[in-house]
This record gives sequence, C-alpha cells and structure tokens, in this order.
Amino acid sequence: MKILSTVFSVLFALNFVSCAHSGKNYPKETVISTGEEFSFKNKHGKFIIRHVSETKRELVVNGKHHVINASARKERFNGLLGIVKSGRGFLGKDLPTAYVEGERHFQNRSEAIDKLYEGSDLFDWQCGRHGVIGGLYISPSGQIDVRLFKYFINGELAENLCSNL
Repeated sequence: MKILSTVFSVLFALNFVSCAHSGKNYPKETVISTGEEFSFKNKHGKFIIRHVSETKRELVVNGKHHVINASARKERFNGLLGIVKSGRGFLGKDLPTAYVEGERHFQNRSEAIDKLYEGSDLFDWQCGRHGVIGGLYISPSGQIDVRLFKYFINGELAENLCSNL
C-alpha cells in the first residue's frame, strides 16, 4: 500500500511540474476573446482591435493593419494582469509604441471615474458595451499608445462610465 501511495505521489508531482513548466503563460483578465473586436473613433482617428489568439491582436489604426504578439503579465502592474506589448516600430514606424489590455477593478463608481479622468485628456476614452473602454493616443511625433480595459465595480461590469467625462 505504501508503494502505491508513493507511486501516486510521484506521478502527481511529475504532472504538476510538467504543467507548471509547459511554456504556456495563458493571459488572465483580458478584454476580448475569440471572434470579438472593439472599434471606436476619437480625436486621434478610427481604431479597431480584433482578437486573433490568446495573446495576438490585430490593430487597425486609421486604416493601417498590424498584428501584434503581446505578452501575458505574470504579476499585476498598476492593478492589471491582462496582456501588454511595448517597443519600437511594431505599428510600422520606428517610434515608441504601446498596447495594454486588461480588467480594472474598483470598489465604487467614483473610484472608476477618477481613474478614467487620469488619462482622458490624452486618450479620449470611448465606451463600448459591457464595461469595455478603449483609448488611442497618437503624439505629435507619431508615438502610438493603445489601451483597452474592461471596468468592474464591486465585481459587476460597469456601464455608462463615459457619460461622466
């Protein structure tokens, strides 16, 4: 009986280690999933974000298409998990470019609106359905910064937040 118990323990440990080191880091708390897209128009232009895979997104900025390979965050940064991509030139220009997608969780509506105000002068946030909020900023030098969030208040999807901006 002791041998059988030891064998099961070893098999469990091997399975746990192989799963933990499989090389896959599936993103948590992303905004869009298979078959979904988010599109909006703001003062910086027209923008579409399409789900390609767990960490790939197709971005269409003012008619120019590009597929990005983002990375899943392993730890929270500024309250977010989700996916992120930053670097130079991944939207066709040799300029700093950033993409951030994730869920934002708040205790109350006022806290959520305060967070929206923080970047509203740059991003010109646009609200979609089911708590989805997107922003695009293109600097005078052409630097592109894209944000896609899903807002929650006390665990529930936040609706109509942009009406407060």
